[in-house]
Amino acid sequence: MIESDVILVDGIPRESYNQIIKKGLEYAIISIPFTYDRMGIPDLVQKIINIAKGKVAEGLFKFFCNNNGITLDTRTCETPFYQADNRDFILNGIEYDIKNNFLYHVNTILTGTSYINLPALVPNRGTWDQWNKRTIKYFSHTTGVGYIFTFLKNLDIYSRNSNFLTLNLTSRQEQYVRELYAVYKGKHQDCAPLSEDDFWTKFRSFGGEINYTVSHYPILIITAYAHVNQWNLFTDSGEGVIKYCNGVLTTVINNKSCEVRNLPSFQSLIPALTNINYGRFKR
Repeated sequence: MIESDVILVDGIPRESYNQIIKKGLEYAIISIPFTYDRMGIPDLVQKIINIAKGKVAEGLFKFFCNNNGITLDTRTCETPFYQADNRDFILNGIEYDIKNNFLYHVNTILTGTSYINLPALVPNRGTWDQWNKRTIKYFSHTTGVGYIFTFLKNLDIYSRNSNFLTLNLTSRQEQYVRELYAVYKGKHQDCAPLSEDDFWTKFRSFGGEINYTVSHYPILIITAYAHVNQWNLFTDSGEGVIKYCNGVLTTVINNKSCEVRNLPSFQSLIPALTNINYGRFKR
């Protein structure tokens, strides 16, 4: 793809954006007791924020598609909060996951380098990780699996455990979530261990509604996708701290990696996508 294929989703109304953030936080909080901690993060609130940030990227992408005539099948992929996700959505018969990474740079739009110089990344820490799931179809009626690569700006400068989104739980709310985590240990449950209504009634009794703050509302950057024909383009990044594009993006785990420029653009999946609502091409 080329830089002018990059889609900048920069027109989402603030009210809609806040709804996406709130929904992402709600999912993260109620699901954390049943979510395996892949990164080994000891801070419960940080774990919740990391899940919520991924859900925000997913929510922004779905908002964009829903408002641009792109029909995503999300219902088939939905799972209850106490079970692991299957895929994010199905599009044109392909099961997709969104692979979003967070960037650190001044200004709203990335300058000094191109978005297509960034890496498309899929975690590859072992046979159990996401790279190896690219060959697993969860639904019999689909024809394959793909990844779509997006980016969001987090902050101007990298600072560990600092994010554009801050969650402020009361001590009793955090204790309640920790108690559930201690019981279920981040494991998938076959049956509902509690109802959503019961969870939120008790959670709110310990301090009211979710209290969060947002330092800025990052625009969603939609770049490329990968299917089976592109898997051979990905190579292992290696473990340890790796800085891409002069520190715009930093990783610490092994990923399968490919420069965005070497992959087909998301727009090429949707040839009719010419006049964009709530966004624009980076011309």
